[in-house]
Amino acid sequence: MSTKIKNTLFRFVSMRAPELLDETNQQEGFIHRQDSAAKGVFDTAVSNLTANTTKWQAMKETAVSFEPLTVDRLKKINPKLYDLSVWIAKNRLSYDKEVLLQKIESVGVIGDGKTQGELWDNLFYQILTQKEFYAKEIIIQLLIANNFISNYKGDESTIKSLLNAKVVLPKALFVEDEGDSSVSSENKVAKPRTYPPSLDMVQQQTIAEARLYNGRLEQLSKELKRVEKVYRKEYESSLKVAEEDHQKAIKPILDDYNAKLEEERKKWCEMRDPNSVYDPNDPCKQPNPVPEPQLPEFKFDFRSELDYSFLQSKLSAESFDTLSELISQNLPLTKSGEQLRLDESGFNSFAEDLAGFADLDGIIQDVITDNEDTIVDNTPEEGNTLVGIGGVIIPVETTDTEQDFSYNLCSRPKNAFSSGSGYIASIGMKIPDASWTVADLSYTLHRTDQDFSGSGAVLHSVSGNGQRLYITHIDIGSPELANQPNIESFSATITFTNGEVKSISTPEFTLGTCTKGLASNDIDDPKNPNTSNEVPFIPTGFGIKQLGVADYNKVEQTTQGYVEGDVAHIENIMAREYKSRSTRRLRRQEDTFTSSSETESEQLTDTTSVDRFEMQSEVAKVIQEAKDFSAGTSFNASYGTRNKGIQLGANANYATHNSSEQSTQQAVTEAKEITERALDRIVSKVKEERIEKIVEEFEENNTHGFDNRKGDKHVVGVFRWVDKVFKNQIINYGKRLMFEFMVPQPGKLHKLGMISAQNTDDTLLVEPIDPRKSSTQT
Repeated sequence: MSTKIKNTLFRFVSMRAPELLDETNQQEGFIHRQDSAAKGVFDTAVSNLTANTTKWQAMKETAVSFEPLTVDRLKKINPKLYDLSVWIAKNRLSYDKEVLLQKIESVGVIGDGKTQGELWDNLFYQILTQKEFYAKEIIIQLLIANNFISNYKGDESTIKSLLNAKVVLPKALFVEDEGDSSVSSENKVAKPRTYPPSLDMVQQQTIAEARLYNGRLEQLSKELKRVEKVYRKEYESSLKVAEEDHQKAIKPILDDYNAKLEEERKKWCEMRDPNSVYDPNDPCKQPNPVPEPQLPEFKFDFRSELDYSFLQSKLSAESFDTLSELISQNLPLTKSGEQLRLDESGFNSFAEDLAGFADLDGIIQDVITDNEDTIVDNTPEEGNTLVGIGGVIIPVETTDTEQDFSYNLCSRPKNAFSSGSGYIASIGMKIPDASWTVADLSYTLHRTDQDFSGSGAVLHSVSGNGQRLYITHIDIGSPELANQPNIESFSATITFTNGEVKSISTPEFTLGTCTKGLASNDIDDPKNPNTSNEVPFIPTGFGIKQLGVADYNKVEQTTQGYVEGDVAHIENIMAREYKSRSTRRLRRQEDTFTSSSETESEQLTDTTSVDRFEMQSEVAKVIQEAKDFSAGTSFNASYGTRNKGIQLGANANYATHNSSEQSTQQAVTEAKEITERALDRIVSKVKEERIEKIVEEFEENNTHGFDNRKGDKHVVGVFRWVDKVFKNQIINYGKRLMFEFMVPQPGKLHKLGMISAQNTDDTLLVEPIDPRKSSTQT
């Protein structure tokens, strides 16, 4: 075929087995320090180890006084060998054999044991200190080139392995001795080991110290505000008293002055001519002047706001110690009891630059801000770590791989100002998850003279990833370095809020170092005999696992052509024969489904209630009253000769009539009629009709005939299948680093969600409203 069509059938990988070197030819792949190389100061430091000192610590201390070779001096050890090492570094993956053979001509090896030992010692120094990266690379390349010259015997098969050989550090220097091999692995893990404080422990100690210091500074700020109020009150009171005393002192002087003025005024008034015009500008017409008195100056002396004695008396001992620590970092201190306190002269020297309480509070707030920045800088980041492999971003598993309840016990010096001299302890422990919090801690520092014990609630914090718990600022009695010979061991019992109890025991406790071990659960809790210390099962081994290096292959398929295959049919036609074949195929299918449902329900309720109430009432009242009274008076008088006389008469009439009539009529008619009629009729008709009618007709009429009527020979026809020929080719796309992703119980979250939904009323899944069809406008 002119055009080949390629199809990818599938892809696969084939894992590579580890390529182990022959034990007899280890020099081809690995570069070890030869026995002929001179041993240096680092070997001496490891051979003279002291108690509780690791090999790494011993070599780090030796590296402080070691004088390394510079880059230029390393190049001058063997210039030709250095040039060869640079060429090998550039061409070790793709090299030309002829060029390589030309490069190694007239290049001598470093056979001197002293020079070899000097190279190895400089390599150890650079690994321990990480000061000069290029110097370390030059040493490694020199060792590779020297190993190639020493072991290349003309065998072409060894060139690649020699050029890519790896430098191996001596186990005697960089691998800690684990002790007797008969000890079980479990006891090896549980056995405490001493080592320098880790970065995490140092950060947590720094965070805890900054938080405690901020707490003390905030308490000092609160007390200073209260002291300022007391100072203002005393200041106002003293100022008022001083002003009153001053007024009393100048009152006799002012009274004498006023008396003299009055006396001169009276004299002038007696001598003044009342007929003369008064001119205020004429000095001759003024009374004699009286000199103004010399009044004493008002003086008020009160102590300054930042008075040493006043603050010492008003502040608590702890707050005054905090103030001393704050303002006297470089000032002389005097010892008062067990605490180091600022002396008065140093305090006054510092207070000269401050206006008062406001300036001092500003300094306190600045220190609090700096401590908060320190806390942020030492807080581990909680983000995910990603790595890019071949353009694919893969999250890296950052889970703590240490065993649960492995602990780090560290001791460090106290703060010199706040707590005096001595050491305090801190404990870091690997916990299953963030729900493990400390309820109580009891501990004992065992000493030959007198043990120190403590118990109660402790200050602790959990790291951001929830796998580390830190207990900081444990008071162990403030031991000094001079007391180290009297310190034997340290033991502690940690009680968690979930009832679990763990114990820590270190047979050797060294101040200024850390001890690593595994907490045990062989604790009998007397308060709760039913306490179980069984650790819940947590699956391990999940996440991202590196499988190794594999070849990435792809199978491609192309069509090569068509060839005849097996016999499909044989047709025989006789001479003078006509043969035809007719084929008809028909397929028909009909499905009908009908479902009908009808429901009718009727309910009739009739309620009638009639109530009637009538009341009639009539009241009539008539009252009549009558009174009559009459009175009369008359007077007649006559005078004359004939009729003389006096006649008196009286008459009175009085009549009263009262009439009252009251009539009340009341008629009440009440009627109540209740008629209730309810008719419920439910008619439900459900008719479901499903008619599925599939009519599929396939009619194929094939007429195939063989006409041999005019022929005189028999005819035989053979029909064959046609086979398609493919070509499959495996294409190797190179090596790939393989990772395995394992997720424990991928459906666990869904199951928990279903269980939670069963315990609530929200068991139905509600379809959200399509915003395009929603009637609610937002």
